[in-house]
Amino acid sequence: MKTEIAGPPGDTGFFKAEGGFAFHSPLSNLFKNTSTSGLALHTSFHGGVMKTLNYGGLCNTSSCISDRFFAGGPLLLRGFQPAGIGPRANSGGRSVPGGDALGGEVYYTTNVALSIPSPIFSDIGVRWFGFVNAGTLSGYGIPVGTLMKSTRMSVGGGACFASPFGRVEATYAVPLRYGPKDARKSFQFGFGFSFN
Repeated sequence: MKTEIAGPPGDTGFFKAEGGFAFHSPLSNLFKNTSTSGLALHTSFHGGVMKTLNYGGLCNTSSCISDRFFAGGPLLLRGFQPAGIGPRANSGGRSVPGGDALGGEVYYTTNVALSIPSPIFSDIGVRWFGFVNAGTLSGYGIPVGTLMKSTRMSVGGGACFASPFGRVEATYAVPLRYGPKDARKSFQFGFGFSFN
């Protein structure tokens, strides 16, 4: 989890909080059943909220695009391009149906997946997996019901392995719920780098 606060003497003011969690477990541990050997459950949730603060007129009343959240892409919301969902401008974005991505002040993404060891390359940790993921990105202050109704969702499958630098995956996703201006992408290749 991380938080950020901005304010005077700069001209941008906001409070921003972002966090998430992931849970991974072999199903044999969850159900005490050896028939599920090799099968694993993976779940994750990420979210964030940003509130503009104008400090009595000392700062702008709207957030800067560089401070906002963006959502979509492999490892976060498969089936959509990076910055592929959420508010968009009326122009730009020649490679997508909508305009340029504007970002948002509230977002969440969630993922549930099942994985099994690959019959080939299992010695280096390659696994096949199927997943369902969902998420949305919006402006601050909209009702929770409206936020939930704007949720995008996709299902799919792929292969992944844990490299020394982090997770590497190739996936194919089918978006089930999406907006008319969303930038969708079925086949994706993702890296989740981590350094210690």
